[in-house]
Amino acid sequence: MTLVTSSRINTTLADLEKLDTWSNTFRERYSFYAGDMGTATTVFGDPGSDGNDVADGNSDGYIGDATPTEDESLEFFHHLYLAGIVDIAYTG
Repeated sequence: MTLVTSSRINTTLADLEKLDTWSNTFRERYSFYAGDMGTATTVFGDPGSDGNDVADGNSDGYIGDATPTEDESLEFFHHLYLAGIVDIAYTG
């Protein structure tokens, strides 16, 4: 394995650890997974503090399709941003 390949693998693993930490922090704080939170519009307002529409999840414990027109995975980072867990603005 080359040094470049090893570095890329380590960077990817570090990014995955960040995602895990962010997700667990959100779940501990709100008792839902980011993106799956069924009360997001109530908690964060709609539109959210960033001016973007907020979508509720279906609170089923999975991040996936909440409805045929709503995909919870698209709200994952938006919920994290509105919760103040990540500082990278959601641009929808």
